Amino acid sequence: MEGIEWDICDIAVSQSGDIVITGNAADQESHITVIDETGNVNRQWIMSNLSDTFIEPDRFCDFLSEDTIATTCDPNEIGIFNIRDGSYVKTNISELTSDWPEERGVTCIATDPASKQIIVGSKEGSLVCVFDDRLNLLRTLTLPEQMPGATDMFFSKENSVAVCCTKTAIVMTMNGPLCEKIFEFPQPFSGRGHWQPLNMCKDKTGCIYILWSSRGQSVIAKYGLDGCQVLAIKDVDDNTANITTAILGYREILLATTHPSRKMYQYDLVSRMVLFVCLPNGG
Repeated sequence: MEGIEWDICDIAVSQSGDIVITGNAADQESHITVIDETGNVNRQWIMSNLSDTFIEPDRFCDFLSEDTIATTCDPNEIGIFNIRDGSYVKTNISELTSDWPEERGVTCIATDPASKQIIVGSKEGSLVCVFDDRLNLLRTLTLPEQMPGATDMFFSKENSVAVCCTKTAIVMTMNGPLCEKIFEFPQPFSGRGHWQPLNMCKDKTGCIYILWSSRGQSVIAKYGLDGCQVLAIKDVDDNTANITTAILGYREILLATTHPSRKMYQYDLVSRMVLFVCLPNGG
């Protein structure tokens, strides 16, 4: 990896424990990197992203199968990448819908392997797009009025998606072109200023985890199955930017990565910190 510098925009883990991180790599480049649980790089691919608008293109990912991730990258690329052989099938969202301008930019991606659906959030406006696993556009959706844009999402129950933005975190319907809020997640500390949700995920039991930030402090809040009650709160590294669950060994844990310090923390699901590792800088 000599001479390569890269950052972390997203993290995803397969059922078998493969850990993938994605982000920007250098001027007009992004990366897809497979690491192990100690932070060592197993494989890395550098991708060119020619855009006058995004000099440092963000790349996001989520597993679609044991071998493939769905990935999206600025300004409007979406694709299916095989982490075993490096094969990549991609297209531009702007070529599939006139609602997505060519230089709009992307913010997040989520998959539902059961239904083979992929959902992508945009950097400007409240538009999200839903695709199948062949990259066919299924429909475009508009976020509820209180959601200026999606910063992270995951498929919740049937026909619903959990989504967060700079203002709040909610679960919403996917039934029509205009999404409707089902419920809103409570902030981790009532009456202690505004907390901004940054990232979110769920575990195998259905419990939900949201990374919140306020005035330089970051916490992970754990919610019950209905999302209405905070079960636990854990103070975390103030630079934490992404969280996901993973089954490593015989237990499920929470992984968190930081920006720009590039550490990876492991937490158990009752919020006690286990360990952290520093990811190599690639330089």
